[in-house]
Amino acid sequence: MNNELAVLDKLTKTFGPSGYEKLIQTYFKEIIKPYVSKIHSDKLGNCYAEIDGDPRLPKIMLNAHSDSIGFIVKYIDDRGFVFTDDIARCIQVDYRMLPGTFVTILSRKTGKKISGQFIPTIPIHKLDGEDLLESIQRHSIAIDIGASSEHQAKNHINIGDYVIIDSESKFSGVGKRYISANLDDRIGLYCLYQVAKTLHKSRAKNKCPITLVSTVAEENFLGAAGVAANIIKPDISLSPLIKLSMMLILK
Repeated sequence: MNNELAVLDKLTKTFGPSGYEKLIQTYFKEIIKPYVSKIHSDKLGNCYAEIDGDPRLPKIMLNAHSDSIGFIVKYIDDRGFVFTDDIARCIQVDYRMLPGTFVTILSRKTGKKISGQFIPTIPIHKLDGEDLLESIQRHSIAIDIGASSEHQAKNHINIGDYVIIDSESKFSGVGKRYISANLDDRIGLYCLYQVAKTLHKSRAKNKCPITLVSTVAEENFLGAAGVAANIIKPDISLSPLIKLSMMLILK
């Protein structure tokens, strides 16, 4: 894997569900810092990477969101199984796809990451014919972290801890495409990174002032992008479509 694709790979694999974007925002700052004039954050957690330009030209904002869909630990039963709920009530996950899916839980107390796997709490051989015809119910899906009791599980995780689906990123042999669980919207952050690199190398004399914004909590609510727009007050605001962005910036 070349260095450019390694950046995208790490973006998709970095922990950052809605409400806990600290790690992904730290990585975004790390990769974009060499190519921008200034980096700062607001109280919400939005990250702003500024590129100097001619103040007489339109001010441009490009934004992508850093957070991914995730879950929150709701309760732990006496067997040590971990039950979850959506972080964002407005975004519902298709729970039929979860059994067998590997996840990572971040302990808020210790900062450690715990591996687990979504499983049906009732094994298939204990279901009768009618049950087999029905779709699995949300309350019947739990995360197995290898604990044998509630006490043992709570030595490692607790109610309110964040959970994300592991991103086993791969390159498909069909169509040469990159497949990942978190491309929404880590591919957007990757586009911002590529825009910053391209502008850094550009010899264009007349550049617009541009701010690249990695926003938070998009999967939970859409207000963070509005906060960014009110802070920057851009003349033009775009999602990070590289070709369109470069046409406007370098024109």
